[in-house]
Amino acid sequence: MIEKNQKVYSKEEVERSTLDYFGGDKLACDVWIDKYCLKDSNSNLFELNPDDMHLRLAREIARIEVNYVNPLSEDKIYSLLKNFKRIVPQGGSMTGVGNDFQIAHYLIVLLLVKIIQQILIVEF
Repeated sequence: MIEKNQKVYSKEEVERSTLDYFGGDKLACDVWIDKYCLKDSNSNLFELNPDDMHLRLAREIARIEVNYVNPLSEDKIYSLLKNFKRIVPQGGSMTGVGNDFQIAHYLIVLLLVKIIQQILIVEF
């Protein structure tokens, strides 16, 4: 969840930190910043590197987990996500989970999925 006073990072800060995170891999750095780094419609960057993204994902997943028996803790979820070692989320998840800037986008996607399902039921 986005906090009102959340730090905004400069493009240079994010590039430097992300390039270091990926061990100098410029392509991985650029792709992560362009596609998965948390940003708003003004392109303000709210995550310094993928580690921040993993923390966001873990926080949001843990928020839902508490509704179930034997929920995983945020720390446990984070340990599974960290450094893409155990779990590599699908691209849409990395972008959308815990991203308050894209709620409308996900509602539209869900609506489209329902429409497509109905079309497939009628055609078959």
